[in-house]
Amino acid sequence: MRTAIPTFLAVLAGVARSQPIDLIVEKFTCGTYVNTTVNWDPLDMDLKDPKVLSKVSALYINQEVGGSAYTFFCFAHGPNGESYNREAFDFEHPLRLSTGNNVVVQYIECLTE
Repeated sequence: MRTAIPTFLAVLAGVARSQPIDLIVEKFTCGTYVNTTVNWDPLDMDLKDPKVLSKVSALYINQEVGGSAYTFFCFAHGPNGESYNREAFDFEHPLRLSTGNNVVVQYIECLTE
């Protein structure tokens, strides 16, 4: 039991040192694509910002070199609560939701490795 407590505390300390990531939300407006960058720590909570997520055509994650120590796998959920993507989007794989139109994203949740 004594070894379990330090291990648990080490895990908590690692979570506390999580670095925010940049989520790039792309929307199609007036015949062109416009990006909005949201600095967000996916370990803290799901992203539920209707101002940013009400019109989305694609989602990208940008991470600085030496940034977060975690690898994130994210899912975008529609108004009905179902995931738009069966496979997660991450740093290397953006999520294209629509071409020439926008969809509503209710929230984005991320899992970590």
